[in-house]
This record gives sequence, structure tokens and C-alpha cells, in this order.
Amino acid sequence: MSLFSKHRRESKFPDAPSFSSLVGEDNIMVGRRIRISDLFGEPIVVVRGRIMESKKRADTKCLQLQVEYDGVMRILFTGSAVLLRQMLELERSQNPNAAAEFPVKLDKPYECKVKPFKAIISKINKYVAFE
Repeated sequence: MSLFSKHRRESKFPDAPSFSSLVGEDNIMVGRRIRISDLFGEPIVVVRGRIMESKKRADTKCLQLQVEYDGVMRILFTGSAVLLRQMLELERSQNPNAAAEFPVKLDKPYECKVKPFKAIISKINKYVAFE
């Protein structure tokens, strides 16, 4: 029983739509943060990707991934140009109408339009890539 449950009343608007049905899918990526190095060589499912301006390095991009790892949703951030390029190439292959050129400066995060896929993240010398 909630602390405020005794103050609840029957709604005067029982047919009012929910907020999420009005605004559509939210852009919040759910999951605890995980270091990319913890996932090297491990099977994951990449659920969503987002590209944004890096907060750590000026004039560089950051890739945020929502992944399912060991049955749990996790979030990771990486500045890997190889992973970023692979995500854009996958988006173009899955969506022929995707933009041919990626914007140099981002005003807001760019949502990658890719379907969830299985992958393994590997570190090859100093590069990180999907297998």
C-alpha cells in the first residue's frame, strides 16, 4: 500500500490517453552503464545506437549503444571511429533511404535506424570492431 494511496480518488477522466501513447516511443536508453572492455569477446545483442557530440573530446563523436548482455540491458559509450562507421554502414544497408552523408556537427543526438543484431565486440590492436 502506497503512502499516498489513502488520498487517491477515482479519476474524472478514465478514458484519458496515457502520456506514452501521445508522444510515441521515448528516447531513453534503459540499462546500467558497462565498460566496453568488459564486453570484449562476449556475445551481445545491439538493441539501439545513438551518435552524439563527445562530452570528453572536443570535435569528436561518441557512440552510445544499448545492448543486451547476459539477459540484461546495458548501456555503453565509445569514441571508436570503427564502431561508429560500422553502425552507419549497417544503417545504410538496412535503410537504402538513409542519408548518404553524416552531418559534421550534430545539434541533437542522431538515432541510428538499425534493427537489433547479434555481435561480438573485439579489440584488434588499438581498434575496436563488431564481428
